[in-house]
Amino acid sequence: MPFKDLRTHLLGSKPFIIGLYGVPGSGKSFLLEQLRSTLDSKDCKLFEGSAVLDSLVPGGLSAFKKLGKDEMTIWRGKAIDAIIEECRREAVVGVVAGHLTFWDEGQENCTEVWTFKDQEAYDFIVYLDQPPKLVVEWRGQDKKRDRPSATATHIRNWQAAEKDRLMEIHREHRIGFATVSCPWDAVEKIKSMVGVMSLNADKNKVAARKALDQTIIPTEKDVDVVLVFDADRTLAPQDSGSLADTEGSDGDVGLTKLIFSTLDYTYRAFEQATALCERYHTDDEFERLCGAVSQFIELYADIKELLASVQDIPRIKVFVFTCGWRRIWQKVLQREGLADKITIVGGGRFSDGFVVTPEVKEDLVARLRHKHKKVTYSFGDGPVDLGMLQQAHQAVVIVGDEKTRSKTMDKQLAASIEKGLAAKQIIFDNAAPRLDTTTLPVTTVQEVYSSILQTIRDAGLTGVTRSSFKVSGDNSRFLHLTDSGASMILTTPTRDARISGPTLREAHRRIGFHLATELIANTVGLEAYPIPHVQNKTTDGHRLRDEAETTVVAIMRGGEPMAFGVNDAFPLAMFVHAKEAQDMTPSHIEGKSTIILVDSVINSGKTIVEFVERVRTVSETVRIVVVAGVVQAGVMASDTGTMARMLAADENAWLVALRVSKNKFTGKGGTDTGNRLFNTTRMD
Repeated sequence: MPFKDLRTHLLGSKPFIIGLYGVPGSGKSFLLEQLRSTLDSKDCKLFEGSAVLDSLVPGGLSAFKKLGKDEMTIWRGKAIDAIIEECRREAVVGVVAGHLTFWDEGQENCTEVWTFKDQEAYDFIVYLDQPPKLVVEWRGQDKKRDRPSATATHIRNWQAAEKDRLMEIHREHRIGFATVSCPWDAVEKIKSMVGVMSLNADKNKVAARKALDQTIIPTEKDVDVVLVFDADRTLAPQDSGSLADTEGSDGDVGLTKLIFSTLDYTYRAFEQATALCERYHTDDEFERLCGAVSQFIELYADIKELLASVQDIPRIKVFVFTCGWRRIWQKVLQREGLADKITIVGGGRFSDGFVVTPEVKEDLVARLRHKHKKVTYSFGDGPVDLGMLQQAHQAVVIVGDEKTRSKTMDKQLAASIEKGLAAKQIIFDNAAPRLDTTTLPVTTVQEVYSSILQTIRDAGLTGVTRSSFKVSGDNSRFLHLTDSGASMILTTPTRDARISGPTLREAHRRIGFHLATELIANTVGLEAYPIPHVQNKTTDGHRLRDEAETTVVAIMRGGEPMAFGVNDAFPLAMFVHAKEAQDMTPSHIEGKSTIILVDSVINSGKTIVEFVERVRTVSETVRIVVVAGVVQAGVMASDTGTMARMLAADENAWLVALRVSKNKFTGKGGTDTGNRLFNTTRMD
């Protein structure tokens, strides 16, 4: 694809179309059937090109074969248009089995059937390059199609001609191209493409989380501290994306620069960066380009020393999270002898399984800290790293040469510090510091290394304050305070038949505040922010992690007083009243980190499940914390309990409560919680 057409492509809505090519008899139809049983029809639509023509042309395929060349070209174009429109309408990736050429043995040259419409439609071509003798055998065994006989020599020449032509098409029009000699390799190649191109931002986060978990879980018990580095201008002063543009764009405008200037740093931008990298560079070309770029990258000497020093220290694991090409940094670290014990999470190819966005980096650091309970150090240099710096226990800003470092970082960094980011800066190359050294204190790699060692010495440190909560059964995401002294004291006025109205509402409010500070804060985590100390200095205050991106939902009137107590503890959170699940609009959910659903009593759990399902229709990954004063024991029964099933099905949901009750009594009239709270017992 010429660069002049690329901006139009990026702003358009054309679905991703994969061509499955190969000489007749190479197994394309068989492969389509394998894909049909492997891929989700919600993500991908499979087409046999000849079947589409048969359905469109009056008289079917037999009539099509009798048409002249120009008429055939017109109908092939209509078939491609129909495929694109169906994929666009259903928002799926298309896979089309088709033909590039026809060539009967004895003819001097093959006849190409590739058209301008094909050039516009296809994003990637997978070519089945089967052994010629096997193709001859398969053609002879195929009783459904009347194919002329062909020798293995002719098949070999035909395949060579098609591969040469497809490479020309790849270079001229920037359509991705890969040859595979094994059908199962073709299945995996297409699965990886469909897998990435059918994701959205939420599903992409889920895929990244799964990959992280697969890396950290096998060694989880052996790791206390995790170091997370950005790559470009953090590990080294160079930017691999700019270098790749220079090395790989043949003098044109840089591909990376054009993508992000068009789409900004959105999920679609990173998705398209991966797709276009696959289009512009075959696997071999990509490997050569990564090797060439890696030669221009030199790690900061102190960073290299830090990475080498922590390699053999027990209890430490090192990650590199990069929005750039993983393979470049893999080669850099291999060259320095550091690759074996460092896990690189990055992109560049469909086979990575997801794309790395700034939001993914932030989410993965948060997951390491809060789900895996690791002490986290994050190192980054630019605006795209601020999210992951915010999520870490210790945040370090790498500061390099003023000529090459981000020009927008200071303003965004200052805003993040204003919102609570507590960070320090390491300065390289005698550069001027970011901001001022009071707002962003200067540290050194040696001081950070000493801090890491001290963390290892502090046995049991996980960065999470332990409290007196109980974990119910084997469900670590159901926390309650049953039988604690606090529970007994806080519960007393709620059970006193003489108390109702404002006094009872205040009791519920106190319960909400206590659950917020004792359980929700430990479940979600805290973030530090600077506050003025009474001794005329600055110190750290603490608040709920992403408090400003939190929504507290009071479920019906019974949940309101307790929800007010939660909101008292987290004053930056949005507060919403909801009588039923549909009262929650997308604006209450989109862009939020945590949704806190508050009800006074959970009896059957049906209402809570409806609210959780409503949240999940908008966001598949937002954290949900359900808060209740009382939870009936039956809803947490391992096999039949509604809440137990909900927690088992949703790894990003938690339930916290003051107490669990085995009393199945449901209040009515004077015993109904809502009536007692608002003095409406006479109206029941």
